[in-house]
This record gives sequence, structure tokens and C-alpha cells, in this order.
Amino acid sequence: MPYELLDALDKLKLSTMDEIQWEVTDCPGNGFLPPFLDGSGDICELNALAQRLSELDDSEHAVFEGLLKIDIAKKAGPVTLPHLIDLAYSTDCCHLVSEAHNDAQLGRFYAENGFIAIAEDLPEKVFELLDFDRIGREMRQSEGGVYTQCGYVTQHSDLKHVYEKLNLKLERQDYQILLQLSTVGCKNLAFLTLPISYQEMEKVQMELHANTLDDLVCNCVDCRVPQLTEVLDSNLDITELNSFATRLAELDDLSLLKYKALIFGTETDNYEKASMLLESMDSFMLDTQSRTPESVACSELSVLLGTEDVELLAQHMDLHGYGQALMKRDNAALTPYGHLVRCDYQPLTQSIEQSPPQMGGMTLG
Repeated sequence: MPYELLDALDKLKLSTMDEIQWEVTDCPGNGFLPPFLDGSGDICELNALAQRLSELDDSEHAVFEGLLKIDIAKKAGPVTLPHLIDLAYSTDCCHLVSEAHNDAQLGRFYAENGFIAIAEDLPEKVFELLDFDRIGREMRQSEGGVYTQCGYVTQHSDLKHVYEKLNLKLERQDYQILLQLSTVGCKNLAFLTLPISYQEMEKVQMELHANTLDDLVCNCVDCRVPQLTEVLDSNLDITELNSFATRLAELDDLSLLKYKALIFGTETDNYEKASMLLESMDSFMLDTQSRTPESVACSELSVLLGTEDVELLAQHMDLHGYGQALMKRDNAALTPYGHLVRCDYQPLTQSIEQSPPQMGGMTLG
């Protein structure tokens, strides 16, 4: 999802995706892929491939595997991410024979389904005497087909060239929350970007033939705060989600970093707490430049001594241990977005209502 990639930039303190180096450690359902994902190529290309693979059903995954094996057998050149994307969009260019996992099974399938002229109208006893293994082998070799875990795959038409038409530029989205909507017992789906007007919500309600907005089942697909994607679940109604999205839209980039740090630092896993934290931003401070105990220590020392003295002192002290001691003293936490602390230096998870802020909340760039 777009916001997950943008969040990765925030965590890595990078400005563009071109600076990201990546490595695939797992590829569930596509265990044959990692050898071809060697870290070369743009991460946006990798994301486009992952997005497409997430849309395929089991049969289409088998066809994708088959297409890759066919391509390798042709020795047409290196298997690049753009080419993998084209393969993933070309699953309808193949036939899948799910009951055939070897030449004998393939030969029998062809003979039983009218593909072998000599096998037609044969008495059953004579039919069973056919060399199905030989028939299957000859058909496989002539077609250039391959076997996968889900059956036999053969290509019947040219690949689609989709990659060159895709827009892989990572851009900020015009929504705060992206919802997938449905109604109970109805297979129709609709996507909705929040925040929107009440009139637009009613329009979607009518399109899905729902009696009321309460009849709509909401599934959060993407969120400006990716950690909340699982939190904003179907138990929340669309009007409440829309109100929350409106509040998210009011956050500037630095405030968003603080909020994401809050969600992470307090291990927020429910909507009520997420909503409360959004209203309590001024009770916290975030230093986006301090993301290690050493940097926390240097930040503290620079306030006390000045930058030049810190550089000299840093050569003769345990910055890691000092930074950890400072965080323990201040009940602070290191998050992927920076050093997070409450303005009153109480534990981060302490109820906001118990301790009003002592000073204006800050986010330091």
C-alpha cells in the first residue's frame, strides 16, 4: 500500500525510494521467487509485483509459477522485476490442467478429452492399453509446458506488456483512510476514500443497496498511519471512521511523525486509545533526529556543553550507556521515528487525564 512505502521513508529518514536497498527474506505462497529477487531493481517495482501477486487466486499463482519456468527454459535472458510483473499480469495467457502432475496423468487427460484422435471411440479395454506416459511426454515437449505443484501449465498466447504502462511513481495519496465496503450477504464491493461528505457516503450506500450506513461492512485497506490499518476494523461504523480521517487530515508532516511515534511507543492496538492519543499530542515531545541511545546522549550533551565539546567528550565516554540511562530517567522510548517522551516525563502509557502537559508539546526536526 502507498502509505506503507511512505512510512518506510519516514523510518529510514530518506527522501526518495531510490535510496532504499532491499532484500527479500520470505515470500509466502511463492517460495520459488526469492532466487529471482536479488535486491536489484526499484522497490516500487517490487511493490507493484507484490500488489499483483496479492490479487491472484491459487490457480493463477500456479500459472505464474508455470510461466516463470517456461521463461527460464527458453533462456530468454535475465529475469528482471519488470519481466516478473508482466508474467504476473499474463496468467490468462495459459491453460492449467490441475489433475496432471506427470506425463502419464497428462497423457490420460489429453486422451480422455478428445485431444488425441487415435484414442477416440476406443473400447475401454483397448483405451487402457495406450501409453499415456509417452503421449503426455510428447505433448509436453511439443507445447513447451511445465509441471507445477498445482498441475500442468502451457502457454497459449503472447505475454502482456503491462509494466511499461504502470505508474510506479510514489505519490502522497489524496485520502487519509482507504476503505473496502460491502454489505452482509452481498458480493458487491466498493472502495471509498476518507474523509468525504455525508452525501458521498449516501451515494455509496445506494450503490451497494444497503438500507442504512450501519449496514455497510468496512475493511481498512490503507491508512496514513499504517499501524492503524488493523485497528480500524469492521466494528467501527463509516461515520466514525470518517470523523477520525478528518482529524488525521489536520496533521502536518511533523505532527504525523509524532503521532506515529506515539502509536508505536505506547503499543496502541485499539481505536479508542488511538483516538485519545490524537487528541493528546501536546502532551508529548519527539526528537526526530535521535533514534539511537548514542544520539540521545549527544543531544543531551549538546544542550549542556555545546556541539564542539560534545565531539571531544564523545571520544572518551560510554554514549550508549549514557543514552539508555537518560531514557530510563525520562521514561522515554526510541521509536522508528525518533526519541519520544512525555512533557511531564511520566511513563508513556500513563493515562493522559492523570497528568496534563507542563509545557507545549514539540516535534523537533
